Amino acid sequence: MKTPRETKCDYCHVSSEFLKRCRRCRKYFCLYHIGLAEHNCKGVDWEEVRRKEQERMEKELEGYKRSRNIELLLDATVPVIAVVLLSFLLFLFLYNQPQPEELPQILLDENKTFQNETVIKNDIELVIQNETEIEISFQEKLTASPKNSTFFYVLRGETWIIRYATYGGLNSYLASLSRYYYCYDVCPTDEEIVLRFVNEPTEREFILPLVEDIRSRADNSDDQVRIAVSMVQHIPYDYEGFETDTLTNRYPYEVLYDNKGVCGEKSHLLAFILKELGYGVVLFDFEEESHMAVGIRCPKKYSYITFTNNSYCFIETAQPAIITEYKNEYVGVGQLTSTPDIYLVSDGNSFDSVEEEYLDAMSWRALSGSEVLPEQYYYRWLKLKDKYGLIIDYG
Repeated sequence: MKTPRETKCDYCHVSSEFLKRCRRCRKYFCLYHIGLAEHNCKGVDWEEVRRKEQERMEKELEGYKRSRNIELLLDATVPVIAVVLLSFLLFLFLYNQPQPEELPQILLDENKTFQNETVIKNDIELVIQNETEIEISFQEKLTASPKNSTFFYVLRGETWIIRYATYGGLNSYLASLSRYYYCYDVCPTDEEIVLRFVNEPTEREFILPLVEDIRSRADNSDDQVRIAVSMVQHIPYDYEGFETDTLTNRYPYEVLYDNKGVCGEKSHLLAFILKELGYGVVLFDFEEESHMAVGIRCPKKYSYITFTNNSYCFIETAQPAIITEYKNEYVGVGQLTSTPDIYLVSDGNSFDSVEEEYLDAMSWRALSGSEVLPEQYYYRWLKLKDKYGLIIDYG
């Protein structure tokens, strides 16, 4: 598509018709490098930034450990209190029983009973203590090697940054999990195999802070969806892994830690976030085209497909695209023409304001069909491109 003028990013020197000026160093950068960190802004004291980020992460980690230790202490204390209380009630019961003439012998038997209960109680306390130490040790391993990850999203033409602490310990743990199943009489279904990546319990508590950050950025829940979709779409596609056939089928947290992924991995991540935001979500598995995308519950007239009496709109995750736009061109495949397998992730709310994206997608499709546009249509095309942070391949 031809443009009225071509300019270059001061960082990557790639020609682009859409540049923004950094308020710190006063230079111009493309969408990928407008962030201060992305172009290593000379107007920022990075040593001071790193120091403050390290202090903040240490405070977050200390607060997490403190709250976790309190939870573990409470979990360990409740069973002990229950044992002591039961022992006390047993003592009261025996104490109030009528005593026969063989009082000394009975008291001796009762003392033996109390002694046995004390041994059992001490054994329980020792087991609880050992389990607590093991759990704390496991948590410390998961939170090892922290680093600060940066993601960005575009909401109605404005670019925003999300900073999120990730941990190498948890990433290593997830990478160590087997991607294979060994079964004999009963084997897991394809749906069960796919959904284990969305429902992995250990990573959930570590991704929830990111979900809460997204939730805090917009009062309108549908705008929270738009933030989540744009953030995941703008995570770089793992072309190197795809071209070298070294993909490992990452879990959602691994995508965040590595800041890259392919369609299936990024779809698992987006499905997890949308589920936690309270929406109805499915995964579309196009086996014939080796592609995966996400479906979000929406009004039927804007939907891509109906499944179990609910309608779902199409969301591409491999790269920035307008929600409901499913007529994309894929390398070596073309458009998606097969009927996908559909896996239900969660029941939930409907993305009812999707009409905005539906109409924009129709306009984008119509405008992108022409190689040369009249000036008034070009600026409409450019406005849509900027509104969603769409990336155009001029090759």
